Amino acid sequence: MRLAFAAWLALGLILGRCFEYERIAGTEGAARQIPSHSSLAAEVDAIGLPGDVEVRLLALLAAQYVARRLHYDYRGARGVDMSDPVSIYRHRAVNCQGYSVLFGAVLTRLLDRADLRIRYEVKTASGYVFFLGRQVLLRPYFTSHVYNIVYRLEGDRSSLAYVVDSNLYDYTGILFVQDRGPSVSQ
Repeated sequence: MRLAFAAWLALGLILGRCFEYERIAGTEGAARQIPSHSSLAAEVDAIGLPGDVEVRLLALLAAQYVARRLHYDYRGARGVDMSDPVSIYRHRAVNCQGYSVLFGAVLTRLLDRADLRIRYEVKTASGYVFFLGRQVLLRPYFTSHVYNIVYRLEGDRSSLAYVVDSNLYDYTGILFVQDRGPSVSQ
């Protein structure tokens, strides 16, 4: 069993390096907050956290929650407020923006619970997806894609810690991907 888990983990790390995301300049936005009185907040607060937790584990817990809660439906996502985590939570059928917004809100709440929010910030970003160096274009579904970036806060500066795609995780088990930096073709 341990060998199978180690093989699965290694495969995810290897394949995660095959996916690269190139940010479209000016598309980053702060993660939304989950209203404290909502049933979404109650569900997220019920996620068990180990005593000594790191941000990668919190990202995995958030992605697992989002994958159980949502499914991708490009056409079924019409009419959903993709900027509101509670609306996304209720509707369930969403596009990549819905995955990203809900993931960002869930991870932000988990960071608060683990007292790590002062050290990390979650943002949504839009960009281009590359697999093995070639741009992925899946028309009519997308030419660009919405995903998350976790920044490490260091005083008055921040640095990129992780690029995370909860939509990709839902379908492949790959959560952490590579960053190509901002697009220069704008």
